[in-house]
Amino acid sequence: MINKMPKASYPSINKDDIDFFEIPLIPPNKQMEIIKYIESKENKINEEKQNLIELKEKKNETLSNFI
Repeated sequence: MINKMPKASYPSINKDDIDFFEIPLIPPNKQMEIIKYIESKENKINEEKQNLIELKEKKNETLSNFI
């Protein structure tokens, strides 16, 4: 892309040049592997958020018993 930009006062590029850019992508099986990994981490985060909510509730319950 840098090679296609003219040496003007500000960087710019032609739309026709963009049409011919090749953007390398990782193979679909590797994409799925990444998606599964991220989903598993998101699930873990959600589980821990739920655990935190439950612990806060237990804490408040315990504290209310002493008041």
